[in-house]
Amino acid sequence: ALDAHNILIVGSQTLDECKTLCLENVNCKSIDFQGTCFLNDADSEMVGLTEFPGDVFYDKICSEGMCIMFS
Repeated sequence: ALDAHNILIVGSQTLDECKTLCLENVNCKSIDFQGTCFLNDADSEMVGLTEFPGDVFYDKICSEGMCIMFS
């Protein structure tokens, strides 16, 4: 989890829906997913990542106009 870096919190999303929300948001750099979708304005390299049981974390990685979500 990236404390104090949430830009959007959305409930009732699947992991794939959460990844898509991040890919579609230019300000999103990563997600935390715990049944609730947390879009973050930082990635794990910018800020120290704190791991919690059941938390799934993905960074958004972009190159040459293409972006993917990477855990």
